[in-house]
Amino acid sequence: MIDSDILLRLFLALLFGGVIGFERRWRGHVAGPHTDGMVAFGAALFVVAGQVLGGDGAARVLAQVATGIGFLAGGVILRDGFRIRGLNTAATIWCVAAVGSITGLGRFLLAAEITLMVIVGNSVFHWLEHRIELVRKLPEDIDDTEPQKMKD
Repeated sequence: MIDSDILLRLFLALLFGGVIGFERRWRGHVAGPHTDGMVAFGAALFVVAGQVLGGDGAARVLAQVATGIGFLAGGVILRDGFRIRGLNTAATIWCVAAVGSITGLGRFLLAAEITLMVIVGNSVFHWLEHRIELVRKLPEDIDDTEPQKMKD
């Protein structure tokens, strides 16, 4: 693999991750273009390194990227009283690593399409979740300072 091909793969991974990150930042999430771009870049870099090793190196690296990103993404999940925060951010980071991995394999069109799917998925499901909350009139915040009384 020539250096210009490697650099193109890494640049596109950084770009695709950054694009996903801009959608996240637009919605006020902490993991924005910088974080998502670097996650995709790192995943692509490891995949390219695995390909350079040859043999089953790329497949083994892909498995390790998926596992390692799981630990990274797990760090953004927080418990806030009865609420769990960061699940979507963690899932998005995992998807960004997959986009970076696909880009590292040289599948640029597929990576671009998956990038769009992640953005559309986050946007559409975000919109649907908020419509459901409005319809069901779910409370914005649950007061978890006092124990809830059981009804008979």
